[in-house]
Parts: sequence; C-alpha cells; structure tokens
Amino acid sequence: MSVNIHNLNIFHIFEEKHMNLFSFTANFDSEKACRLHFKEERDKIGIQCKCGCKDHFWIKSIWSYECKKCRSRISLRSGTIMQSSKLSFLTWYKTMFLMSATKKGFSSKEIQKQLKQKRYEPVWAMVHKFRLKIYQIIIYFNTYNFLKIN
Repeated sequence: MSVNIHNLNIFHIFEEKHMNLFSFTANFDSEKACRLHFKEERDKIGIQCKCGCKDHFWIKSIWSYECKKCRSRISLRSGTIMQSSKLSFLTWYKTMFLMSATKKGFSSKEIQKQLKQKRYEPVWAMVHKFRLKIYQIIIYFNTYNFLKIN
C-alpha cells in the first residue's frame, strides 16, 4: 500500500495552532467554515483525476472540482478519509478536535454522545477511520526514522 504523507497528517490543523476549545469554536463555528478550510488544505495537496490530469477548476455551487481534460467531477470528499460519509464536515472536524485534544482519547460512544448523533454506526466508522490513519502515521514515521538512522 502506498502512503502519501500529505494525506495522512489530518490532525496538524489543531497541533499547529495549539488549539483549545475556544479557539476551535472561533475558527470552525459552522459547516461552511469547515468546508472552506478543508478545501484550502486539499488545494495545497492537489487533486488528481482518474485520467491522470492535475488541472481542475472549482464549481462553487456544487462544491466539486471538474477536470479540465476529461470534464469528470470530483467531490471535495472524494479520495479522502471522508469519502462516502454522510456526516457533516463540522462533525468530522469536531471529532478530529476531540480525538486530538486529550492523550486518553474518546470512545465512539462518548463521541456520539458529545456530538448528539442519533446513530452509532456512522460515528463508529468515522472514529475507526481516524484510528486507522493515526496508526498509519505512526508506522510511516517510525519506519522513516528507522531508515534515516540506519
């Protein structure tokens, strides 16, 4: 499995700014604020179409990219940890914050309760994806540091 380090470090948003609850709610107070921030971060990484083209334009009305070559559309979530999720960007951001705010972490059930989500399954799936990415980050950096030292 190839690992792109830019796609892995999903928690750097909160680490760089030493974000606490108050600054989090000031920066990410709405769905739109989370979407705009996610788009900015995604634009830094770049978008690549199935045809291999990296040139796209943004269609603001439907929050999607369109390939300049083949005209296929790529959603903002496509190819990310949020792909196929119906949970809002705000829910994802709140979960990222909760999971990175403490060393002990939160159970899926506690996150469901804190975010007032009715269904457990989507919350469990989201938390599971985050934990998998964290594990991949740890493995990647440990392997990188091991190879760098040796």
